[in-house]
Amino acid sequence: MEVFAYDPYLSDEVFRRHRANRCKTLAEMLSVVNVLTVHTPLNKETTNIIGSKELALLPRGALVLNVARGGIINEDALLQSLQSGQIALAGIDTWVGEPKPLAQLVSHANVISTPHIGASTEEAQVRIGEAIAHQILKALRSEIVDYPVNLPHLKEIGSGMSRQMSVLAEKVGVTAAQIFSFQPQKIRLLLSPEIPVEDHSVIKLSALKGFLKCIRDEFVSYVNADRVLERTGIQMSVEVVSLPFGVRGGIQMEVLGSNSQDLVQVGAVLYSNELPRLCFINGFFFEIEPQGQLVVLRNHDRPGVIGDVGCYLAKHQVNISQFELARNAQGGQALSILRVDGGLTASHLEGLRQLSNVIDVKTVEGL
Repeated sequence: MEVFAYDPYLSDEVFRRHRANRCKTLAEMLSVVNVLTVHTPLNKETTNIIGSKELALLPRGALVLNVARGGIINEDALLQSLQSGQIALAGIDTWVGEPKPLAQLVSHANVISTPHIGASTEEAQVRIGEAIAHQILKALRSEIVDYPVNLPHLKEIGSGMSRQMSVLAEKVGVTAAQIFSFQPQKIRLLLSPEIPVEDHSVIKLSALKGFLKCIRDEFVSYVNADRVLERTGIQMSVEVVSLPFGVRGGIQMEVLGSNSQDLVQVGAVLYSNELPRLCFINGFFFEIEPQGQLVVLRNHDRPGVIGDVGCYLAKHQVNISQFELARNAQGGQALSILRVDGGLTASHLEGLRQLSNVIDVKTVEGL
């Protein structure tokens, strides 16, 4: 079997290590595979990522498997493709309507159904037993176990600047992970000289935890963040530099791809050791509290943009709690950061993208 794969978050090294042919786009992969199997988390990017259009790109008579998360493959579209013969066979373990999935799919003659049994196989149960034995031995030796449920709270990890900067670093990682659109190769974490060296480790793990939990479908903690990063093939470094926003207690995460234009920068500061603010994205300076749902909107610097955005959101009952605007040059490009009170949907985002002078729109959630 020849394997073709698509994942915008993994480095080329991971594909080489697993002997998989990397496809640049989802459409490219779908056009060449006879068996489609999905292995992604369910989030705003992957919900219904495989619909009627995508299933039609597969060779006629293809097989489709979903043992990842219900909702990644649109079940109505899959049912129609099975009925038309475009898809010959489907295997489904995860469903949208659990515990009462779509009855027509469950009973379809060409569908093999399982009730979300996940890893309940003989081989997996053996591995679970071995893992439990190893973790018990680690605990008895007073070593750090790999999968703790009762992780320490940040207030127990540090105090003062360390605790506050750790919280802020995680939010910087969460933000950076949701605004890039290329394959990351490297992460640089830049810390201002005022941050004590003994705090660098926990701040790094916090930033890494925030970044990885947005792009990986697994539990990410301070304990396993480094190992999860290693599996992605992304390299990470921590550097002490004077940051462009020139404020004590500043941090910046840079996500870099294979090309020089593949770069995302997110900076933040901690005013008076207690007031966290996002203040820098890709060369634009602003100041916004990292809370709730953010909208990152890039636009041409022309009259009417603020009014258009405000009127559109008001029309759809989305309340703006903070609106920050920065530009790189008069008549150039501008970056708008909006903090909203929730209720923003995918259709709202698409509507914002259609507004005059809007270049790109992304959302940041989980802050």
